[in-house]
Amino acid sequence: MPLQTKIQFLYPLFLLSKSPRRREILQNANLDFEVAKGGTEPSTEMGELPEDFLIRVVKSKLSVKHFDGEKYITLAADTIVLLENEILGKPKNPAEARQMLGRLSGKTHKVKTGWGLQNCKNGHTLFSIATTQVKFIPFTDKFIQQYVDEKNPLDKAGAYGIQELDPTMVSIKGEYENVVGFPIRQFLTEISQKSQSKYFLKNNKTHLQNFQ
Repeated sequence: MPLQTKIQFLYPLFLLSKSPRRREILQNANLDFEVAKGGTEPSTEMGELPEDFLIRVVKSKLSVKHFDGEKYITLAADTIVLLENEILGKPKNPAEARQMLGRLSGKTHKVKTGWGLQNCKNGHTLFSIATTQVKFIPFTDKFIQQYVDEKNPLDKAGAYGIQELDPTMVSIKGEYENVVGFPIRQFLTEISQKSQSKYFLKNNKTHLQNFQ
């Protein structure tokens, strides 16, 4: 069900992401925005907690100034897959994609998205992290091979797109859109809180009735 929102940002919103899935999620929420390039994504550091890594990536993406003037708002995000507290990023090749799916087969893992919203005029920034628990049924080697060949999931953390899998193969606890690429429900709820809305919104009339 599409989201019903009536949000107007104080200034133009720029999504710092090349992900078509994030763009689609924001468009489905009826948000007005443009797409721009964010800063470089750093690699993980030894002993770094997943949450700390996510916030560091988001801060890096937000650090680059793209536009003349200060009256704009930027949104950056990064999504990771966690299996037994190990970060599974984007596979480098089909062989690594097959290996990742084999490790995820029949197990429960977590998908975490860190995001940051920055008012570039006053410098106020809101950071948050969403977590969704995902469990796969056991995959056959034939299915994994076919999925990698047909879907080419090299641009996806954990080597899969949840929207490409049959619902009978997956059980989810948490926000579905977070697994797709951006936790839009959490995002709209948090920016609409009175303590935050004054920094980002012209109004506070977000309709959350279709969030179930």
